[in-house]
Amino acid sequence: MCGFFICFFIFAGYCHADTATSTATSTPDLTQPQATSTPALEATSTLPLPTLAESEAMVRSVFAADPIMIKIAKCESSFRQYNDDGTVLTSHNGLYVGVFQIDPKIHGDFAKSLDDDIFTLEGNLAYAKYLKNNSGNIPWPVCAKSAIGLTLNLKPGMTSSQVKTIQQILNQAGFAIAKTGPGSAGLETIYFGPATRTAVKKFQCAKKIVCSGTENTTGYGLVGARTRSALIQTALNN
Repeated sequence: MCGFFICFFIFAGYCHADTATSTATSTPDLTQPQATSTPALEATSTLPLPTLAESEAMVRSVFAADPIMIKIAKCESSFRQYNDDGTVLTSHNGLYVGVFQIDPKIHGDFAKSLDDDIFTLEGNLAYAKYLKNNSGNIPWPVCAKSAIGLTLNLKPGMTSSQVKTIQQILNQAGFAIAKTGPGSAGLETIYFGPATRTAVKKFQCAKKIVCSGTENTTGYGLVGARTRSALIQTALNN
């Protein structure tokens, strides 16, 4: 699926889902695209269409427990399912549709088999949830990385909202900051303390980034470029 037209110009073909339907099973092969005939865009509904505010509210409701998907929706389409004239929003090249910019050529028929019409707001969100449940944030690579939002070098003693993000990623990936209390799953904090440092070190060693030294000598315990990249990829995979 391709990002909203701004995203399309910048990333030209990279900000889209590379998932697809499989010829061997009744469900899509979520790793290899398969060419099918491109369905015509469906006619605009004669029913009153949701406003942009209503569309955003529905996205936030459906993905209330998944803030990354809310950010992806904003990146892909600014929460827009329909144009001002009532037609379905498409990407600049006309290949991807709706809030989550889903490719009807690849996903349209299978989505309909799930009773998800990606040309409607409800169907677009429902099928996006199906994709998320089956392949994580990978279908939206550029927007997902942007949504995760790790940009800073982080070290012990720092306070930042991005510290909370790395704590969330580490907790979800099995490198618990704490079992209970501050830093534990659901109670992540913005402070980079000793427990976060320990979890970062375990993560770095497990990912074969660095296993010895200090923050100043080897970056052990410091969230620098390599560790940040590994954390982002871990978040995408999870």
